[in-house]
Amino acid sequence: MAKIAKISSPPIAEYKRAMGHFEKNELDKASTILDGLIKSHPNFFEAWHLLGVVALKTGANADAQTYLERAVAIRPKAEVAVNNLGTAYLQQSKLNEAADHYRKAIALKPDYSVAHNHLGSVLLLEDRIEDAIGAFRRASLLDKKNSEAVNNLAAAYSKLERYEDAESAYRAALALKPFYPQAHCNLGGTLVQLGRFEEARNSFITAIAMNNRYGEPYQTLAYNHKFDREDGIGKMLVRAEGEIEEFPPFDRIFVHFALGKYYNDLKQPDAAFKHLSTIGKVALLQVRASRLRQFVERPIRFGSTSEDGAKVLQRRLVHRLSRENLFERLLLRFAERGDGVVPDELNELCEAGSAAVVRSLEEPL
Repeated sequence: MAKIAKISSPPIAEYKRAMGHFEKNELDKASTILDGLIKSHPNFFEAWHLLGVVALKTGANADAQTYLERAVAIRPKAEVAVNNLGTAYLQQSKLNEAADHYRKAIALKPDYSVAHNHLGSVLLLEDRIEDAIGAFRRASLLDKKNSEAVNNLAAAYSKLERYEDAESAYRAALALKPFYPQAHCNLGGTLVQLGRFEEARNSFITAIAMNNRYGEPYQTLAYNHKFDREDGIGKMLVRAEGEIEEFPPFDRIFVHFALGKYYNDLKQPDAAFKHLSTIGKVALLQVRASRLRQFVERPIRFGSTSEDGAKVLQRRLVHRLSRENLFERLLLRFAERGDGVVPDELNELCEAGSAAVVRSLEEPL
């Protein structure tokens, strides 16, 4: 999570007022005050920096880059600002620039656990898994309470299919931060790989109990459960269906996946088709906006309501499209509906989605 630098420039009172709004998550009010401060005091480092952090939190990553570049120009040795500028680059998939700035932050403060963790995230995206593991280990050794670094270390182990190590690391992250829905969900996924489905189910349910608007555990739970009646898990999914508009937009997609599986198991193809075709429409938009090789399987969970969380899901969706030929599978599943006719809309969606995946693979990075 981005941290705020110490105050060193006037006007202190206005800056503190903006900080108060920021801490209450009143980001529009904070931004209004900060906009005024940078106009009246163009070299006010703290105002530029906090404005960049606000932009990161709202997902305005290009604006965050602009604000944080200005902050770093004013104070080049402010390691927190340098790290946050790296995050602004990372959220725009500018991996080289992100890594450079995380390394600069580490050079300024070698024991900066957060920057080591973020550098590990970039290395993992670049498929430099052993290097990423080293960065996550350093981060967790430098700050023994850095649960995110331990969670990310577990994700790196999973990528190497070292599932026993991943389980141990996820449990260590949860020991540090018991109320950690993403780690509970990730642990569940690892337990599935180890064939311990009952334990996995409990982990997914725990994640949902902690945050019932977090979409991923609904999907993973449904895909590892056979529905032959409206059991307890089915009732939970039906309840989520009734509240689906209250989920953050990208979390909704996971719930649509789960409901598609649920209704398909119950042999209700029209209801299943409704949910799965909704995914197709949203996923296609994400494919068109993505570069596949830069967006595959990001391991970090930043929180499902943030732009960061949205990007995580975007990457996972694009990966799913390319790996599993989702559109083609949808067509095959519904080609034999009652009248045996594939809906034109889905057929067109399949063709467009497949073409978009091919184009994204061919794009230069």
